[in-house]
Amino acid sequence: MKEQRLYEDVAQRIAQRMLEGVYPSGTRLPGERELAEQFNVSRVTVRQALISLQALGKLEVRPGSGAHVLDAAVSQVDVLPSVSALELTEARSLFESEVAALAAPDISDETLAELEQLIVDMSSDEHDGVDAAELADRDFHLTIAAAAGNSVLYYIVEKLWRMRMELAPVKKVYDSVCSEDATARGREHREILDA
Repeated sequence: MKEQRLYEDVAQRIAQRMLEGVYPSGTRLPGERELAEQFNVSRVTVRQALISLQALGKLEVRPGSGAHVLDAAVSQVDVLPSVSALELTEARSLFESEVAALAAPDISDETLAELEQLIVDMSSDEHDGVDAAELADRDFHLTIAAAAGNSVLYYIVEKLWRMRMELAPVKKVYDSVCSEDATARGREHREILDA
């Protein structure tokens, strides 16, 4: 398993334990050595996992005192599952097409204009790299989900996009495919809008 993937897995497992109450808010996590033994990884991997959780606002690492679970972390821990790019693509295909079908009958002219602009934004060669096109792509699908008027479906589409953008192995695969042809990306989204 790659080092980057390994620390992400450890971070998710620690966050899951926080969610389950194994590490409640305000408590100190076991030391790096103990965590390394529990997860059968190196201390460097544990340190990287703790740094990533601190960056997400779930932990506070105090020099000489260790890592402490923050109060807000327990209620806001949102652990993303480990999925492959193929699994995510299958889920997106299923949900996003159904959400679009639900939104289509009642979509407003204003929303259509917004979607048109997002297609222009994601297919333009003038955007600030892949991230701008990716954000326009995400906003396109979230705009459709909002137009469907179902908060549960919006939540699901938003989580699918978080996986797409935040899970490093998935992001790497998507970026390698999506960054190759901005025109094709725009054309695919035009077909969604025209349907």
